[in-house]
Amino acid sequence: VSGDGKLTAQSVQTMSGAGILSSGLYISVGDLSISNEGEIVASGAYAVNISDGNLQLTDGKLTAASTQTENDYGYAIHVEKDSFSTNNSSNGNIAVSGGTLETVNGNIYMYQYKPTDAQGLFTVSGGTVKACDVFGANKVDISGGTVQTQQIRADELALSNATLIVREPVRKFKYDGSLFASSALCLKKLTVNSGTLDVAWDWG
Repeated sequence: VSGDGKLTAQSVQTMSGAGILSSGLYISVGDLSISNEGEIVASGAYAVNISDGNLQLTDGKLTAASTQTENDYGYAIHVEKDSFSTNNSSNGNIAVSGGTLETVNGNIYMYQYKPTDAQGLFTVSGGTVKACDVFGANKVDISGGTVQTQQIRADELALSNATLIVREPVRKFKYDGSLFASSALCLKKLTVNSGTLDVAWDWG
């Protein structure tokens, strides 16, 4: 999606509980690229679902919203290296070098089965990312731009010359209303070379 093109991808609302069948935009094997003034607005149980490919945003805008509630199964953006694929190239990645990536509702989920060092990478070198939870990345590398999320779960997080704001909401159990908070960052390795890392629970 490039130039000043706009793509709107919406699943049928009555199928919002049907899991993978209600993807707004589903790419079986291949990449999704957004550049120039291109814009994508997607919604569905899986708003953007990429199997065995990459998401690349060099400019323009991507807005993704899951139609599921917080306690239901669904993702705003789902990018994976398909465990059944024999394709061992660099896939299952998200790269943002410009533009705006925003999830209105739902998580960014990156799944890889035994990933290589070139798979499962969430890389931000410019632009703006405003997202809900980020789960399952092999490595999150932020070297430019501004990123704001809720929770981040990854093997590694590296920050340099950029701003990362994490605001994990304090939530209520739906059964008794008691409060609980999850780890805002859940990592195996954290490296901050420069820039600003601002992490806190959000009490609303």
